[in-house]
Amino acid sequence: IMELTNCNKAEIYAVDGTPLCEAHVYWDSAGMYQLLEVPCSFELSDTGEHMAIFYDSTAGLVHCRCQLRPHGNEGEVKSCSFTITEVLETIQRRQDLKVPTNAEIEISAVQMASASAAPPPKGAFTAVTENLSAGGVYFVCQYALPVDSEVHFELKEGPKPIELTAVVLRQEELPPKKRLPRFGHGCRFINLKPAAESGLRSYIFRCQRDMRQRRQR
Repeated sequence: IMELTNCNKAEIYAVDGTPLCEAHVYWDSAGMYQLLEVPCSFELSDTGEHMAIFYDSTAGLVHCRCQLRPHGNEGEVKSCSFTITEVLETIQRRQDLKVPTNAEIEISAVQMASASAAPPPKGAFTAVTENLSAGGVYFVCQYALPVDSEVHFELKEGPKPIELTAVVLRQEELPPKKRLPRFGHGCRFINLKPAAESGLRSYIFRCQRDMRQRRQR
């Protein structure tokens, strides 16, 4: 159905959406067949049918059904050949998917854009995200951070913490909660490393999948 020419990472799921493993996508030595490198503990389904998300730098995130077949073992990993049988959804990189979230983040450092603004306390403080995309985040905290300030934090909702830096594009005062001040901040990620972007897109896609499954119940 389609060929992934610029892809080196995938996530493999059971047909019911249960996450199974991450996989490395590569071409065989002759450059003829695309293969998946998976942990030796990974077991193919009886039919070989699985769901997968492929991360392709050109095509975007490709959510699909695919047929996997054993190809060989080498050390702690084994190889599978695959055929995409149905593309369910493709998300282009320029059309970043935004999902509602309610994740606590610990902001470890702030580079203030304005010396006249009251700085947050020294050390880390907590904020809560309201939505997230691979391009940015909207979070709420009790401090007003000026536009153009930079914030550094970890997102700990995925398998591994993701180190992120963002610049504040807009700030708004929100109604207090439990008599504490609240400020919303719309931010854009900057200096995003490939590993962080990959982890971020993986987490966002899982959030979307979980929301879809809840709606179907």
